[in-house]
Amino acid sequence: MLIERQLKKEEKEPFSPLINKIHYQQGRQMDQEIFVKASARFETSVSIPQALARYLYINVRDFAEALKWAEKAKNIEGNPYTVDTIGEIHKSNLKSNIEAKKQDISQNPEDLYRNIEIAKNGWKAFQRAQELSDLEIEREKEAADDDLEDYPMKSYNIKGYVSMLDISFLVFDILSRLPFFEKQNPMKKHYLRSFLNGCISINTVYRENSTVNTRYVEIIREHEPFLVGLKPEVKEIFDFLNSYFTYIKGNSELDRVNHRTVSDHFRKYVNLFCATPDERRKEQENKTNLSLKLNVEESKRFLEKNQADTFSGILQYLDKSVKEAEQIIECYAFLLTNTVNERHVKTKINYIMSNIVLYHLKEKSKHVKKYQDLCALLQEVLQDVGLQHPFPDPYFLALLLFWPSPTEENTDIAKYVVAIRKSSHKHLSKLFQKRSTIAHFYLGKDGGLKRLVSKPSLDEGFLEKMERDVLAQLWWNGEIFKEEAIMSRLYRVRGTIEQGEVYANYGKQKIPVRPARLRGIRSGFSTEKVSFYIGFAINGPLAYDIKYEN
Repeated sequence: MLIERQLKKEEKEPFSPLINKIHYQQGRQMDQEIFVKASARFETSVSIPQALARYLYINVRDFAEALKWAEKAKNIEGNPYTVDTIGEIHKSNLKSNIEAKKQDISQNPEDLYRNIEIAKNGWKAFQRAQELSDLEIEREKEAADDDLEDYPMKSYNIKGYVSMLDISFLVFDILSRLPFFEKQNPMKKHYLRSFLNGCISINTVYRENSTVNTRYVEIIREHEPFLVGLKPEVKEIFDFLNSYFTYIKGNSELDRVNHRTVSDHFRKYVNLFCATPDERRKEQENKTNLSLKLNVEESKRFLEKNQADTFSGILQYLDKSVKEAEQIIECYAFLLTNTVNERHVKTKINYIMSNIVLYHLKEKSKHVKKYQDLCALLQEVLQDVGLQHPFPDPYFLALLLFWPSPTEENTDIAKYVVAIRKSSHKHLSKLFQKRSTIAHFYLGKDGGLKRLVSKPSLDEGFLEKMERDVLAQLWWNGEIFKEEAIMSRLYRVRGTIEQGEVYANYGKQKIPVRPARLRGIRSGFSTEKVSFYIGFAINGPLAYDIKYEN
């Protein structure tokens, strides 16, 4: 009765109905007394002190007392939930201090010191909660059958990452209110951006000479490693979550809420770290001798600002505007011509992917390279990376461009299937645990780039006559493949199932593919002839709508 919470929109209410009723009828004192006595009676219960901690920081805003009970819960059992509660207390405390500061215009540097300390503790708690969550997934993975990998049985927990972003942007907000970092002043905002990027130290930031400013600088200097480390940490989290939302089927309300939160934070990130066109123009006018270098940096900033500096980010443009996709290709074409460094392979990979995406948005665009040119460039990449590249991106491209036709075999394709499985397992395995991956392209009936059919183009006709949720259900249960609009565009591949493994057959060549839905596979060890549609996901080719010939 004390701790059982009701479910509301896939998330539990903060407190049990009993605690809510006592709170509104008798107040904090009675609720706290009941929790304390219950905790003394059930000493090994982690839920009671955790619930009290949650009650104290949400309803009472007594953060010190809440932290004491949260620590007690963690000491009983240090799991992702108890550690997350500690982080939530620090985050709520930080938000409360920021709101109070907005009402108080007096300058007290010690408030800055306390808030940075709270932020550091909150960040560490959320980071630890995410680590513990990832460890739980690894343990589940070891205990589970490998064949369950593509089933969306449980949402991957990304709450720690989202909360780390929450803390980071609270810190950025606090710093932007300091006299020498004020975000309303373009020059002072430039100082803040340069400081957080690690381009300048706090000692070189221009400021008025005052006792208060001197103390602010001392505090920032003491916490400089933490503050300067936030920007690269935030970028890394954005890149990871971008992969999560791009590659994984997330239909839950919690996924949608997290996506909105991350998108809101990214807008703030762009506003703070990606200079405006006017700022870049002034910078370029002042440094004309560095014109090429500045143009390179401007291209990189554009890609970062539009989340097109990653492979997963480019894939998201399959259902965006042609103009944006063309700008992305222009940036990559410029970088390919004007930069040669250790990341040049990544630039080539992203350039090829952006060509494929633009082709599916506007086939006749002057920016799209010929199929043969893209194949030649990809061959260069594959020669450079071999079969041991840590990321699946080049092998995903190999599947798209080199998948055999009904009349032509590609003896290397099976190698790329093995390579993409290995690299995606290594780089993205925690995303795929018990989750279903998204096929962004399906195998069509034509040749060249025409044989790739993008999922947004398949969805387009259906969204004119049904809701997106209804369409998602058709994809999930496989009924979509009975629609004439799908069957007329996709190529049905012949294959076999041998000892539970599915293969696509091209002449004498057998290419391993993973069934999108395991329940469509018969048990047994005999060889069966089948046919299916092929979808290309970041962890390899998937077989959809498997049908037995007999």
